[in-house]
Amino acid sequence: MNQLNTTTEDVGNFLTGLAATLSTAQKVRRVYDRDLALEFNPLLSFFRIGENKLSQILAYFLNQNERHGQGSTFLDSFLEVAGLAEQTSGYSKVHVRTEQPTHEDRRLDIYLEFDDGRFRIGIENKIWAKDQPRQLSDYNKFLSRKDNNYCLIYLTPYNKDPGEHSISKDDAEALRESGVFKALDHSDGISKLLKRWISDCHADKVRSFLKDLHQHIQHTINGEKFMGQNDMIAEYILGAAQHFDTALVVKSSMDALMQKIFEKLEDQLQVMADRHNWVLVDYGMEYSSQQWKHFTFSVTSPLHSDKPLWLRFEFASVWCRKLIWGILTDGKERPVVAAALRDELGIPDGSNRNWAWWKWDEKPYWDGQSFVDINNGTYVAKVEALLEKNIPLVVQTIDKIHNDIWTTKYNS
Repeated sequence: MNQLNTTTEDVGNFLTGLAATLSTAQKVRRVYDRDLALEFNPLLSFFRIGENKLSQILAYFLNQNERHGQGSTFLDSFLEVAGLAEQTSGYSKVHVRTEQPTHEDRRLDIYLEFDDGRFRIGIENKIWAKDQPRQLSDYNKFLSRKDNNYCLIYLTPYNKDPGEHSISKDDAEALRESGVFKALDHSDGISKLLKRWISDCHADKVRSFLKDLHQHIQHTINGEKFMGQNDMIAEYILGAAQHFDTALVVKSSMDALMQKIFEKLEDQLQVMADRHNWVLVDYGMEYSSQQWKHFTFSVTSPLHSDKPLWLRFEFASVWCRKLIWGILTDGKERPVVAAALRDELGIPDGSNRNWAWWKWDEKPYWDGQSFVDINNGTYVAKVEALLEKNIPLVVQTIDKIHNDIWTTKYNS
């Protein structure tokens, strides 16, 4: 049997068998939950770890002077996984920083400097955020300002290549061939690194945290619903030749399926916006050959013609299964708007360098029904209800505090 001979019946049998295998596994796990709490993870239950926080965590463990008590163990493992052990051999001291200022008013997520600059490593951690214009080119300029004893690491899920607007394909390839640019991915490289850290760590409490962090990455970035899910799926697929052939067919169809679903949602949003005289000002899709990564629909016209604000809906995470929505505004106005919305609406800050205010969807991680609802048109009704409820609230709030925002109250 091969992919060309795979039938619809084969696909149906494959999916039915896989669903039964996973369902049985989850039932067995629930039996042991009372004693083992296999799915308990405070990082998943109580905290939302975005790109900035993940960078801070990685930098913490790469710093041999931090309170994890493991000295250079984690750093040395990282250098081996990244293929930089030889370039940094014999180092005596390392400075590790996050948000390192660079040229063009940029900040590098993680920066490591060995022996006062003898070798330098810059890590740009991209999970869901888009590449910025000339971003990697500027980081490379900063790292190479002294000599060629450096490496720029582009850390993303699924071995995603950087955007051409961040660094040209020819420049990236030339830097890669010279050994000063590397791509490291969360789905394999960081997962492998964390397993190594867990194995090498001597402190139980630190090892426990690293296990939670690994599970968090497997869940939020790699799409694993429960611990060991991906290993179980791999075992099922490799259990029979026809399973492997059918799995390849299913995988090859997913990109086209996701594109079809979100194109349908885009059309539905446009109809909805026209009905309410809302303006769909921007939409876009970011795609890699390994995985869908990011969809953004910016809905409504600016809430104030002289001080633009936008309400944005953003689909992110693995297979775009998380919805974030909130207020965007010009960068220089963002802290002012964030403070005003926090005070007047009585909501947590929920702001960062991209959002003046944001909120996760009530359902933290979409199930298959959400995508079925998009296909049959019922999901857009939920979006419309959300907009009808919140657009007037935000507009009224901005109207109420408009004078205060741009004068002394929030600019003192």
